[in-house]
Formats: sequence, C-alpha cells, structure tokens
Amino acid sequence: MTAVSQRPWFHLSVPDNWKNDPQRPIFLDGEYHYFYLYNADYLAGGSGTAWRRATTRDHVVFRDEGVAIPKNSDANGDCWSGSLVVDENGTAGFGPGAVVALVTQAPDGVQGQYLWFSVDGARPSRPAAPTQRCRTPACPTSAIRR
Repeated sequence: MTAVSQRPWFHLSVPDNWKNDPQRPIFLDGEYHYFYLYNADYLAGGSGTAWRRATTRDHVVFRDEGVAIPKNSDANGDCWSGSLVVDENGTAGFGPGAVVALVTQAPDGVQGQYLWFSVDGARPSRPAAPTQRCRTPACPTSAIRR
C-alpha cells in the first residue's frame, strides 16, 4: 500500500509543526506575503508564538521565508494576531513603501495594540514605540475565556 499525503495540493502548508491565525496578506515587490502565528518548539512543550512568513507569486507555489517576528521580541512579550499594510505614501512616518503592522501584545497581562514596522522589505521587525500602547480599549487577559 502506498502512503498518501493528507496535505492539500494548492494551499499554504507549513514545513513543520502547525500554523494558526493567518494575518492579512500583503502584496509587495511582485509577491504576496502571508504571515501566520507559529511555535517552533510546540512539540517539545514550548509556549508562545512567533510570526512566520511565506511568499507566493501565483498562490500555487509557496516559499517559506522563516520567522519574521521571533517570540518575545521586546518587553511586551509575543506578538499575537494583527494586520499589515504597505504604506505606499509614507503616511505613518516611516517612509514610502514601509510595511506597517498593528499587533496585539499583552505586557503585564493586559492586551493592547502595538505598532511594528519595516523599511527593508516585508519583515515587520521593529516596534515603533515599544512602551506606547495604541489608544484602544484594553482588557486583562484573565477576562478571556479559554
């Protein structure tokens, strides 16, 4: 009997472990960039998430680009779900073509949205103001039902 793969033929499948919470894809420099939550040491009991990135030109063949935002990249902890845009006109103040991400983080157990950005491609690797939470209602993580 021949083993049959259970992976989809034309769908983004990750090279290892699992993916969770796909973020908004962006189109930049002729490619679509897909981001999703990823935990490299999940099978070993690790916790936390990183943002991993894959690219495609045709939505059939995907290339793994590795981790874009590692776990615990700053004092606010892991970057959770979020959304990205390409700021074509530089209206956010980082320059034309900057990739801007609004992500959820929970320093001290209180969720808030934080701004991350990149000026050198689609890796939003720098927090804009690590200690400044965007002005949105925040809720303690203990209020979240699991």
